[in-house]
Amino acid sequence: MIPMHYILGGRSGRTPRVCPNLRAWKAFMDDPAQYKVDETDITLDVRVSTIFTGIDCSHTDMMVLSDAPILFETVVMGGPLNGHIFYAQTWDEAQACHDGVLHALIPELAAARGIEA
Repeated sequence: MIPMHYILGGRSGRTPRVCPNLRAWKAFMDDPAQYKVDETDITLDVRVSTIFTGIDCSHTDMMVLSDAPILFETVVMGGPLNGHIFYAQTWDEAQACHDGVLHALIPELAAARGIEA
């Protein structure tokens, strides 16, 4: 059976582990500090949020994205990439994705407002 729920553990607290039961998963997910990788408000109406989902996102209705579990997502709310979701397998990949989205968005938003970034 394919594991459905994951929590973070290990020395860094950033290593995905299969969760033994739904109660433990829910307890873990009740504290955003445990699963929030990063969150950045670029402007009042543009936010980038990166989290550990605790659920394997590697299988969608349309295709298999990866054989390994995809447990992190970066979501853009507002701006030119509004609604885009980017996936990662590890905390470090998720942080790099978050930073990459910021790197791409900030100059574009600045140019749209006539500001040099």
